[in-house]
Amino acid sequence: MGPSTEPGRDTSRVERVFCDSNVLWPITLVDLTFRLGQIGYHEIVWTEDLLAELTHVLVDYKGLPLSNAERFCQQIRETFPTGEIPRTTYEARIGQQVGPDLDDHVHSAAVARGGATVLLTDNLADFPVADIHPCV
Repeated sequence: MGPSTEPGRDTSRVERVFCDSNVLWPITLVDLTFRLGQIGYHEIVWTEDLLAELTHVLVDYKGLPLSNAERFCQQIRETFPTGEIPRTTYEARIGQQVGPDLDDHVHSAAVARGGATVLLTDNLADFPVADIHPCV
């Protein structure tokens, strides 16, 4: 199914959404975001670095068994196979990032170099405009 044809919506451009790990929980938010991606409202883009961080967060902070976290990440890979941003696309930019959280530099570099048009995060302070441009 293609993008929605609701009045006033520009369907010639589908947003490429990169979800920070802090918005991939609770499951209700993930479900809404990913279902909209599945129906073509936007495209979900991701990296292996994001999935590694997500696994860590789900196991160490949310208490999920490792096998459940790994299965969730595998479902992201399988559901959005064309959304992967390969590390080679953004690796050179990681060292140029200036945000305060060094762990987020891989994500902001991926957003900037991977063609994301939307960064979905609950922590804007760690993603200064200089790091994610031209996404914003």
